[in-house]
Amino acid sequence: MGIPLTLGKVRQRVDKSIICQCSEIIMKSDGGTDKIRAKILLIKGGDVFAVCKKCGDEVQVPLQKSGPPLILRK
Repeated sequence: MGIPLTLGKVRQRVDKSIICQCSEIIMKSDGGTDKIRAKILLIKGGDVFAVCKKCGDEVQVPLQKSGPPLILRK
């Protein structure tokens, strides 16, 4: 079962690109479509971070976890 994520309530649309300190574009809008370019997304508490494909830094993105907590069963 997947983890539902929603765009943060601060912005309904991403107007600017989110860029890592190494100049790699992490998140951008293109014709009404928001794109995230990352190795992986990390969820820490209620915050979501994208791991930069170029340098590996964690960059916070405006996503929020919504729904119940994830429960893993062995």
